[in-house]
Amino acid sequence: MAGTFYTSEDIRSLRGYDLYLPLRERVLEAKQFGSEVLQYNHRDVEMIDRAFCLAATVHNTLRESGEPYISHPLAVMSILLDYHMNAIGLCAALLHDVVEDTGVTSAQIQKQFGPTVRLIVDGLTKIQKFNFANSEDAQAENVRKMLLAMSKDERVIEVKLADRLHNMRTLMFKKDEQRRRDIAKETYDIFVPIADRLGMRRMKEELEDLSLRYLDPIAYEEIEKELALAQEQREAVLENIRSAITKALTAFFKKSPAARPEDVERLHNFYIDGRVKTIPGIFRKMYQQHKTFQEISDVYALRIILPELPDCYTVISEIYRLYQPVPNRYKDYIANPKPNGYQSIHNTLYSTDGIRFEIQIRTYQMHYIAEYGVAAHWIYKITKKKDAKEVIRKLVDDVPADSENAQDVVETIKKDIAPRHLVYALSPKQTVYTFPEGATVMDFAYAVHTNLGHCMIGAKVDSKIVPFDYKLQSGDVVEIQRAGTPQLKREWLNIAYTSHAKAKIRAWFRREQRDENIREGRITVQRELQRSFIRLDAQHLDEMILKVTSRKAYTTTDDFYAAVGCGDTQFTNYIPKFREEYQKHMSNRAQESPEQTAKKPKRTVPNEYGIVIDGQEGLKVTLAPCCSPMPGDFIVGHVTQQDGMKIHSVDCQNVPKNFDAADDRDRWLPAHWTETADKVYPVNLTIICRDGLNRAGAVTRVIAENGVNIRSMHFDPPQDDIVTIFITLDMKDLASLEQLMQKINMISAVEKVYRKGRR
Repeated sequence: MAGTFYTSEDIRSLRGYDLYLPLRERVLEAKQFGSEVLQYNHRDVEMIDRAFCLAATVHNTLRESGEPYISHPLAVMSILLDYHMNAIGLCAALLHDVVEDTGVTSAQIQKQFGPTVRLIVDGLTKIQKFNFANSEDAQAENVRKMLLAMSKDERVIEVKLADRLHNMRTLMFKKDEQRRRDIAKETYDIFVPIADRLGMRRMKEELEDLSLRYLDPIAYEEIEKELALAQEQREAVLENIRSAITKALTAFFKKSPAARPEDVERLHNFYIDGRVKTIPGIFRKMYQQHKTFQEISDVYALRIILPELPDCYTVISEIYRLYQPVPNRYKDYIANPKPNGYQSIHNTLYSTDGIRFEIQIRTYQMHYIAEYGVAAHWIYKITKKKDAKEVIRKLVDDVPADSENAQDVVETIKKDIAPRHLVYALSPKQTVYTFPEGATVMDFAYAVHTNLGHCMIGAKVDSKIVPFDYKLQSGDVVEIQRAGTPQLKREWLNIAYTSHAKAKIRAWFRREQRDENIREGRITVQRELQRSFIRLDAQHLDEMILKVTSRKAYTTTDDFYAAVGCGDTQFTNYIPKFREEYQKHMSNRAQESPEQTAKKPKRTVPNEYGIVIDGQEGLKVTLAPCCSPMPGDFIVGHVTQQDGMKIHSVDCQNVPKNFDAADDRDRWLPAHWTETADKVYPVNLTIICRDGLNRAGAVTRVIAENGVNIRSMHFDPPQDDIVTIFITLDMKDLASLEQLMQKINMISAVEKVYRKGRR
């Protein structure tokens, strides 16, 4: 590693100095924000120089674009300079990859740059010590790690978002198309909602736009063409509205008899900006609300920025003299801010030509928050740092820290952290609470107070009794009825919608009822194993539980049963791993010595499909067409009177959920794959698709790109623009099928893809 101190000659000789120099000059410039001046002092500049020198020295590789790697941390630094990040954040931006990609250690970072820079860099360094089962699990762990570090210093997420933004800007250089789509999907599912929750609008909109380019390039191009067709006309419409409002407001302020001269000058200091709705915003209206481009009412938008809060209400009333408002479109986010701190008045109006347009009215301070979110405190002292910390804390609290399922993390971010639609419910004392659409009165109770949720026995909405699963609507006045002691039931986990409420319920069961949790967990595990035809004695089951759950390091099997019983762990998430281990266990038994085998029930040798069936020989074996099992599926055999042994997937809709309760239970026998025959298997997929007849080409293109043969394909007649596609493919194994299904599911028009005949 290079030395701690660098001379000016050292800096000039390093690769990337030509890129660093203009950034350094931006650092040296003083920036004025109202009465505030932001300037980096001499010590700041010296530390940033040292960070650049270290990064330029240790990053010796090239990016896929062919540029030296140092161009990436410099680009991240440039983005954060736009947000006027302080010196520590800029140093972390320059060093964010050195621990992960080079021989530099965290301890060396701390020695040169201090513990805060180390904390940020460590929070951005991906976890590599675990052998994750799949990329989704690794993604979840790294998101949780980042959020934990973010709770200690919000600059972690600001650097991460800038890092992701530059990676998205240069994503076209990645050669692997699927990898590009995976990165875009991760960005859209995780980082766009986080940026939205933190109020970083500029960041959120660009990340969302870049993601959509790769996730649905066809739709993106269609919208882009629609916007380009009448660009001059749209610009003219916006300019006419802007000019009319500017003229009217200027005249109003000048003739206002109640205003003092200084007030007139203050009010005259307003700014009007016109814009066209973003492509992702139009995409959501077209493809999620099934509207045509012409049916979208708020393609046009104007923003009026004013000096003081009272000015906003003065201006909106004056604008009503010019234009007629569209009914039920007024939203006052000043009185009721969004969870990310966003404040503005929104309304949709008719122009004199009958064109709908949206108007947003806010102060300059509100505008800074709308643009930069929690990063605003680096720009202008309009948001106290403790307020930014509170936004971060709430975000971290919403993510399930104890979930073992990657999808729990992703779904929570999409559902709770930055929901597309919000509802506003009130307490009897008129306190307003904000929830994602889909939240219930139980979520309301836990939002008010944990103990109120625990003791809930009923609820009233607008003085009428409602069930626990009643879904909140905006404007509901909710009164929770309570008992003196906790009344929790395990079914509440299925009624609560928000992660906050679910976490409080699980925590109570975890703390108060360990013995019952162990008993409930044991019953759940035994039921699911029986359903999957996994039959193990107590010793082998205990060994398998500790092996399958080794990453969570449960000390005893009772710890695992307790986690399942209280809802901390979903046992169904472990079923694939249990099946895999059970297959190995049964294969090892099949390969035991003759002496060992003689002591155990006789087993058949693998047939043409590579399948072994316990306790049966000589039967004709065929694969059931209802579920089309293939290597990798967990299977069971069914003895029929005419067709011999039919092999089903245990998830087949024709397989009993409880074999012991089945009338023909003696005819259901355990079976497993011992080897994969060198052949392909027919697999039937059902694909639910919007605008399916036009989008089927995208589906077949993905299939062809993966080298998969299509045996047959047909459609159901369209219903409400939804088409069901039935397709039969030739596949070799389950892993390649699941990978293909993931790719099909990423096509934006695809609502759902699943295997035919499966539960």
